[in-house]
Amino acid sequence: MSAGRKVDAENPSAAELIIRAAEDHAPDANRMLVLVRLGRLVKDDDCLVYPSVEWVAHHTRLGVATVERIFAELRKFDILQWTGDVIGKMGTKVYRIQAERIAAAYPPPEPWEERQARSQARFRTIREKYRAKHSDAPSHRGSVDSDAPSHRGSVTGANGSTLPHGEGHAPSRRGSRSLK
Repeated sequence: MSAGRKVDAENPSAAELIIRAAEDHAPDANRMLVLVRLGRLVKDDDCLVYPSVEWVAHHTRLGVATVERIFAELRKFDILQWTGDVIGKMGTKVYRIQAERIAAAYPPPEPWEERQARSQARFRTIREKYRAKHSDAPSHRGSVDSDAPSHRGSVTGANGSTLPHGEGHAPSRRGSRSLK
């Protein structure tokens, strides 16, 4: 998380709080990437950032439209608040980013054990519905009728061979190979 920077665990900086909130609460990887990148832009406790959409897109390797959509969402949740200032030739807006609003906007993900148990219960329900609907279907893909051979070569031939032609070896397409 600190990427080579010193981190005071008891007194984290504003940037560190934003990065921690992003890692703990962002609902997906794209939002987390953008929030972590914005957190790394914060220089002081005012939490002011002036990110260019293209710059953030380049450094997160996301599309410009994706970054614009995420910025719009962050503004909607008041995570990014425009200060009214504009900087640079291109008119980049200056925002204040608020770490506490990240946690409020995105609830923490459920613990892995709960998610896994819920997923397995849902799978069992779907499997039972399928079995009830298809009660005459085999219990798994590989099963076959008990009286049918498991594969076409399993029928015992006249000489006890299990090969379909009953020869014990595959018949040659050519004539015999004698050395006469």
